[in-house]
Amino acid sequence: MSYRDLTFAGVCPPLHSWGAESRCTTGSPVIDFTLGGLAPRGAYLIEADAGQLDELVYRMLVELTGRHALTSLVMECGSSFNPYRVAEIARSQGYSAGFVLENTLIVRPFTAYQLNTFFSERLPELAGKAGAVIFSHLTHLFRGRDAPISDALIILDEALRELSTLKKEKLLIITARVEDKVKRVVRAKLAGFVDTWLSFSLRRGSARVKLHKSRELPLGEVEIPLTQASQLTLEEFIRR
Repeated sequence: MSYRDLTFAGVCPPLHSWGAESRCTTGSPVIDFTLGGLAPRGAYLIEADAGQLDELVYRMLVELTGRHALTSLVMECGSSFNPYRVAEIARSQGYSAGFVLENTLIVRPFTAYQLNTFFSERLPELAGKAGAVIFSHLTHLFRGRDAPISDALIILDEALRELSTLKKEKLLIITARVEDKVKRVVRAKLAGFVDTWLSFSLRRGSARVKLHKSRELPLGEVEIPLTQASQLTLEEFIRR
C-alpha cells in the first residue's frame, strides 16, 4: 500500500432532480439525497462527532476518486487519517485501493502556524493538482492551545482569503467536530465563508441532519428514525 504523504426531508431534492448540472456524490446516501450531491465548485462545512467525521471523510475520498476520478488534497488537521481504513472502504466499494490512495495528497499541519506556512508556500502548487480540497478537523487547530487566539484568528482570516478564490474553481470541503471547543467567532467565520453548512448528530432512536446554511435549499432539520440508533456509527448510518 502506498500513498503520497506530503506531511430537510421532503423539501430536499434527490440527486437525479438537479438536471444537467454535474454534481459529486459523497458515499453518503443521506447527504446526497439532502443536498443533491456536492457542486463541483463551492465550499461546504460539514460538522459531526470525531469518529463519525473520519468515516465520512474516508468515504468521500473513495467516492470522489473512485467514482468521479478526482485527485483530492486532504489537509489533515486532526492527526487521525487512516489509509488502511480508506483502502478497506475502497475495496468494499469495488474500487482499486491503490488508485484511491495514490490520488490522495495528504498534508499534516500540527499547529495553526504550520497551516499558515503551508498556505504561503505550498497551497497553489498542490491545489493545482487536485479537483477537490478537504480540510479535515480544521477547527482542531483553532482552539487556542498551540497559538494564542489572537494569532489564530489572523491566520484563519488569511487562510479564508486564500481559499475565497479556490472555492470558485474547485470543490472545497471543511469538516469539523461538533464538540470542538472553539471560540464562537471561529465557527462564525467559517459559517460566513462557506456556501453550505450541514451538521450530523446521532440520538437515541434517530439521526438528525441539520442544514444551517444553503444558497440552493430551504434551511431546516430532518430527523431520521433508525433501529438501535444509539449503537450505530456514522459508517452504518450513511449506508442507509
